[in-house]
Amino acid sequence: MPAITKLGIISGLFTLVNSDPQLRQNINDLMFVDWGDARKNIQWSKTKIFVPAYPTDVPYIVKTFQTMTELLPAASDPNKPGIAYLGGNNGKYNKQSLETKLATLLCNVNGYDITQFKDGIESEIIHNAVAKTVPDSRFKSVELEKKSSNSKENWENALKDGLLDGVDEIIMVTSEEGFVRHKGTLLATLKAHGIDSKNLKIYAWPYNAEISPDNLKKMQQILGITLKVPNQDYNITNDKYTWNKSAWGIYRTFIEMLALRRWSAKGDVYVTEEQKKQLNDIFSKITVKNLAMATIKAKTAEMKEKLVKFLGRGK
Repeated sequence: MPAITKLGIISGLFTLVNSDPQLRQNINDLMFVDWGDARKNIQWSKTKIFVPAYPTDVPYIVKTFQTMTELLPAASDPNKPGIAYLGGNNGKYNKQSLETKLATLLCNVNGYDITQFKDGIESEIIHNAVAKTVPDSRFKSVELEKKSSNSKENWENALKDGLLDGVDEIIMVTSEEGFVRHKGTLLATLKAHGIDSKNLKIYAWPYNAEISPDNLKKMQQILGITLKVPNQDYNITNDKYTWNKSAWGIYRTFIEMLALRRWSAKGDVYVTEEQKKQLNDIFSKITVKNLAMATIKAKTAEMKEKLVKFLGRGK
């Protein structure tokens, strides 16, 4: 995961995707599905909401449920949905790694501490955070999967523990860029167990990660990322319209895309033939050679800008 930051190629990725409209469009089409007004067709009595664990995204998950509450059936309504939180503890935040450093920074700028996830159970922690905003009484059942250490195990254990029994419609609360991977992981899991999913309706209820320009600037300085921070007085988000405009969006989107490519190649994530073609088209352009050239171009532009400023001050 931390390779993009560690190798300092975010500026190269930024240059590459923003100089190639077709590449950018291919990424949009693959990673940011049009979930549109699907929520209007949800039959809550047949629905279960699944919340895969993202420790660094807790504030966005909570905010999503604040919005969802407006459409959820009342606590007294017998047709309300069930909910299941997925996630155990894989111990990665106990390691002294760049990933831990990045997660710590992300949590700090969002006003909370990653420490609770070092030894705690992810599903319990996220459930407790959501329950402060949306009480358990809004759901007909609240279940926690506590053994998984990765996304594949999320759905394997959900199936094994019966969390998918009798479920006709699923809502996944994930990052907008992460929905395709999570849906594909569920479909691959069902297929591996010989379960027909053609009548299963899977909806996205995505959240958009966001960060203030000031906090992004602080993070980039700590991580040594020199890409310019968008000059705006509102939070920087990550969606199909903004992901390519900041280091924040570039990082989140490419981490998900790299994971999608890796795990679909192993069969752990189901992708359609169209999605497979999109992945191939995208990575036929994001090659080591093209990325190296784009990175050099970006670094050269940065150096020229610094030189112009320096010479300007010397006049």
